[in-house]
Amino acid sequence: MIVGNSELATPEAFSWVEKKFILEWHSLAERHQEPAVSRHYEKHDLEAALKSSGISDAAALRIRSRLNDAASRPLGQGAASHRRYSYNGRSVLAAVGLLILLTSLMIVARSVIEFRAGLLVATVAFSVSPYFQQRGEGIPLLVLLAGTVFGIADTLLGFVASSDTGVAAGHPFEARHSVIVFGGAALAAGAFWMVYRLPLAFATFMMLILILGGEVATMLVGAPSTWTFVVWPALFALFALVLACWHDMSDVYRETPRSDVAFWLHAIGGATMAGQCFLLYEMVAHPGPTIATSPEQFTMISPAASVIGLAIFLSYAIYAICFDRLTMALIGTIFVMCSMQSLLGLDLFPISLMVTGGAALTLAAMWQRIRHLALNAMPLIARAQLPRSFSRVDGTRPVV
Repeated sequence: MIVGNSELATPEAFSWVEKKFILEWHSLAERHQEPAVSRHYEKHDLEAALKSSGISDAAALRIRSRLNDAASRPLGQGAASHRRYSYNGRSVLAAVGLLILLTSLMIVARSVIEFRAGLLVATVAFSVSPYFQQRGEGIPLLVLLAGTVFGIADTLLGFVASSDTGVAAGHPFEARHSVIVFGGAALAAGAFWMVYRLPLAFATFMMLILILGGEVATMLVGAPSTWTFVVWPALFALFALVLACWHDMSDVYRETPRSDVAFWLHAIGGATMAGQCFLLYEMVAHPGPTIATSPEQFTMISPAASVIGLAIFLSYAIYAICFDRLTMALIGTIFVMCSMQSLLGLDLFPISLMVTGGAALTLAAMWQRIRHLALNAMPLIARAQLPRSFSRVDGTRPVV
């Protein structure tokens, strides 16, 4: 913000300039309802803005003091739900204590109210969570998340067993029973995420949705089918990866819980998609059964399957480099081993392992250099949407 000299001629003008500068700075920090936390690159940008504004040293000093006071102020309830949780050793003892207390409560309550004990444990765990949310402790919240989800699932499991005569007589669970149990558990995990914004709660919710979708497909078709093991997992993986990309692109500096959510979405979506890619690889590498089971199948050499495995690895590696997610690169290295085995056969399996380990080690050792070269080859408008390798970027971020 550049202000003309005529506006800075009086003390009143200094006051107006300061107020305008502070309002603009806070509106930028609160655009996504995030606390104004002082960071290295923000300090750098602040100093540059103060220098270019032309205000006096005294006015600049007052602005710095005002912003530092705002950054050090304790977070309120609204801001606490948008900050990142800490996972330090100090909260481990509290987590162990919560685990013991919830377990003992479940044992005692089960002897009195039977399967409703799970609902009691879930209610207690959900009610205690605000205390640890205010303190920003992630490990106790993980225990409370488990208590909430498993408590609801246990109650629904007991409800199904007591209300269905077939299950009570010892018959196996059907898909419709699993839909009830996993559906309730997914709702519990989703509610925990909506209230406390714990990233692992969202990951748990997504995993339960994956299982729930498979059970729904089985219930609709009447038996496990291609919809259960191929179509639904592939659609789910695509959705999870698109959602992960959106979270990463909306938090390129990785300062908010969105980047933590993106990590889990990449892990879940990448692993699920890897399963579907492995089925494709197996169809080419080992014709016959879906998965190789005989020594003859294991020893088959298939150049076409080797090319497919290498293409899958390159796809994962490029994706990982763009979004700076080593998890995706780690998943992709599995297909290096598959590709080498299809090319060299089972007799040279140790060499396949050596190549796989070398690929993983090379990516780990030269990750930042490889990513820097890859990003420099992209247009600025595309590069600006991807996560940063470093904590600051020059200039205004262009948005598509």
